[in-house]
Amino acid sequence: MLSGGRTYFLYALVKNSSDKAAIDLTGKVAILDSDGVLVDSSEAIGEGVLPRGRTIVWTETDLDPGKRYRFRWKVSAASLQPGPKRSPVTFTNVEPFKSDMGCGYRGLVTTSFKKEYADGLALVVAGFSKGKLVYANTGGPNQLLPGTKARFEASAFDFCPPPNIDRVEVFPDLSEAQLSD
Repeated sequence: MLSGGRTYFLYALVKNSSDKAAIDLTGKVAILDSDGVLVDSSEAIGEGVLPRGRTIVWTETDLDPGKRYRFRWKVSAASLQPGPKRSPVTFTNVEPFKSDMGCGYRGLVTTSFKKEYADGLALVVAGFSKGKLVYANTGGPNQLLPGTKARFEASAFDFCPPPNIDRVEVFPDLSEAQLSD
């Protein structure tokens, strides 16, 4: 970590080019200064991604807000295994919100899971502007029951979506058990 900086969450869009589900995503992000010199690195994390699917991986690090940085991501999966052809999760009614407690996105999630997951579902809401990822935040419902809809929220007290977002996508961060359900 860089000392004396401000904490930032860094997000990257990752595509699984395999016909199998990618399980336990891990990796590193190299943090380079404006001259391309390595100044720090950080561990990137994510759960799993569907065959031929996309997801968001993320890390937390301290950066000097007065400097410009470049980032190089290297992400891999602990294993590849057969997975569903279609996502077992769908998102609807996704909309931005702002309240005294924070701002972000909320909506409904429906699953085709056959069993209950007490830990709920991790998800990442991503905002794009002109095709570039400009906003991401994590959240999810606390509990999922098979065959029911659940409300989800991805919000932060001091990190609101920028106004230039022209497309929003929600990515499930699926566990190995959820990918094989």
